[in-house]
Amino acid sequence: MASQKVELPEKWVTPEVIRWAREQVGLDIEQAAQLIGNPPHTIMAWETGEDAPALQDLENLGELYDCPIGYFFLDVPPKEDLRPLDYRGISSEKKLSYESLMPLRRFSRLVDLASNLVTSMNLRWELSMEPESLDGPIDDIAARSAKNLGVTPQVLSELNTDEEAFNLWRSAIEKQGILVLSMRLNVGELRGASSWNAPSPPAILVNHADIEAMSGRTFTLLHEYAHLLVKHPGIVCDFRGASSSDRVEQFANRFAARAMVPITHFRELLVSMELDDYRDNWNDDLLGKLRQHCHASRDVISILLEELNLAPKGFYPRKRAAWDRRRQGGRGRGGRTDFGCPQTA
Repeated sequence: MASQKVELPEKWVTPEVIRWAREQVGLDIEQAAQLIGNPPHTIMAWETGEDAPALQDLENLGELYDCPIGYFFLDVPPKEDLRPLDYRGISSEKKLSYESLMPLRRFSRLVDLASNLVTSMNLRWELSMEPESLDGPIDDIAARSAKNLGVTPQVLSELNTDEEAFNLWRSAIEKQGILVLSMRLNVGELRGASSWNAPSPPAILVNHADIEAMSGRTFTLLHEYAHLLVKHPGIVCDFRGASSSDRVEQFANRFAARAMVPITHFRELLVSMELDDYRDNWNDDLLGKLRQHCHASRDVISILLEELNLAPKGFYPRKRAAWDRRRQGGRGRGGRTDFGCPQTA
């Protein structure tokens, strides 16, 4: 019996969906072509319908664009229901790059996976975090939250390393029922994110490639925790200063600084080191010495100095912008994910 030729349907894929998939992950045609190994005119032909990709091409596109191959056969682009995120580290007018969008998409899916796992096992996600208001005294809020977390000034004073401090805060936050994940992110764009879309659990993403290592990650962790405390999802925060007047962003920065270093202890440290006088400029060496004594980041020290009127107004945003400019050449890329598991009951 003679074999019959299998004819493909006239409409093999939908060009509009191919274009949509590329745009969803923040790639232009030239970037996509370079990553997939095809010339730009080939990608353009697939998106205009002048040519159609082979099955192997679709598999490559699905991997690159982080979408199922079946999407390309839909008549119209699907509506992806990715959870709302609080971004810390980018300006409101800037679009995230491919290397930032991809780990954020993984973060969103991992949170959904954790939520579905708890539901399928008929477990109840225990959340013991007490909400706070933006209008309350920041020192009281930081002290109250630290007490609820079980991280007292006495406990902080007994820490020996920045790693111990990060692990202490992370464990305490996870015990409240908050999922904490760590991924390598593009440090030029993003240092952390938070998500809370009930009934899924609240979650925090911390940059695993932070240039300030554990002390910087601790600041990010507590900054994102502050966003969850006041329940403000969907806010885009600019860590480099363009949105430094944003009320929630200022609250999160101040909360993180005071939680890591109680203000009374910081004053005592300044007096003991004879550094309790106003300076127009605190150089990085001085900030580094104070940071080491507190197991805190330079962010924390700069914020506290400005708020104690020992540094000029706007000192922290200027320092932050200078540090960001220096590290533009050392950006981290998406990579390994590390996450702990909150207690369930």
